[in-house]
Amino acid sequence: MRILICEDSVLLREGLVRLLEDAGHEVVAALSDTEGLEAAVADTAPELCILDVRLPRRSPMRASARRWH
Repeated sequence: MRILICEDSVLLREGLVRLLEDAGHEVVAALSDTEGLEAAVADTAPELCILDVRLPRRSPMRASARRWH
């Protein structure tokens, strides 16, 4: 499965990447904030996005809603 991760914690983000790749998934993008989230989704066409809903600055839910609506 093609997966995009948006998580500001380096430890958690890298751990998720490792865990998902070890399980046979393809992590197509691992972002630290919502800057570039829309472009990353458009460029990589992930099947699943894992978003930290408590990111500082801009809400990932608001950013993702713009992309998919």
